[in-house]
Amino acid sequence: MRPFSFFDHTGDVGVIVRGRSLEELFQNAAGALFSLITDRRRICRRLMEAIRVSAPDLESLLVGWMGELLFLFDARGLLLRSFEFQKLEAGSLEATAWGEPYQEARHCIKTGLKAVTYHQIRVEKQGGIWQARLILDI
Repeated sequence: MRPFSFFDHTGDVGVIVRGRSLEELFQNAAGALFSLITDRRRICRRLMEAIRVSAPDLESLLVGWMGELLFLFDARGLLLRSFEFQKLEAGSLEATAWGEPYQEARHCIKTGLKAVTYHQIRVEKQGGIWQARLILDI
């Protein structure tokens, strides 16, 4: 099972994310986001960041999660590589992320992401596998 794949969407990029658990789905969604931004293999685990997100439903929680990760990159230059969830349920999540600040000498920015959208978002469990579909504004 591939953790994520991309598809073209007019002026944007679409992402299909998969996971055996909800935690793995959210980890893979974060991996997809940072794979679009840079080469994730070049991100080191130099610092730790606590992340909390609340939302009324699972789809909004996924958008909020990815939006918070994008904010951490845009506002503070944080590139994040690995994620551990202390709490993950339909209305909220608490996670720890590891990564490092962007360094021009080490990291090449591949795609400039503007936002995570609600357009055509879907989160569902089929046959024991969680799957999400979402659109990112580039």
